[in-house]
Amino acid sequence: LYVRQRDRRVCVSAVDGTYELRHFTEVGKPLPLSVGASGKLLLAFADPATQAQELRRVAREPLTARAPTVDELTAQLESIRGTEWAVSFGEREDGLAAAAAPIRSQSGAVQAALTISGPTVRLDARRLDALRAELTGAADEVSLALGWSPPSKAPLADVGHRRISRASGAR
Repeated sequence: LYVRQRDRRVCVSAVDGTYELRHFTEVGKPLPLSVGASGKLLLAFADPATQAQELRRVAREPLTARAPTVDELTAQLESIRGTEWAVSFGEREDGLAAAAAPIRSQSGAVQAALTISGPTVRLDARRLDALRAELTGAADEVSLALGWSPPSKAPLADVGHRRISRASGAR
């Protein structure tokens, strides 16, 4: 679970996987916004000044060889705002994949990013896509518990045998 603190993101809670080969997330360590699924999701919903500052920084100094360029990042942020889903493959660290979904406050503002990450040998694009409904469903459940009342358009993702209705928040 990541939150934005000024121009960085910070993991505030993590659950370690059970595989021997796994990604270690350091709780409390500030990380950039322009790389990684959670960073890009938080950046996509940040205020315009924060976005502009980060895009200027990326233009001056890319963080890694696989980090998105300014044009790529701009397009990704637009896509993330539309889909409320972010992914990354080796952007911050080679061999690491991640996906993130937003957690919203009562007002609807994105307050956090619920993220899954791990080695790319287990989390390729197909696997992350297969986990999307479960991850977004969990993020929506937390958002609903925080008082978020989503627009009553389409139903949220099925999560196992439960179904969360956008209109009622019922399970």
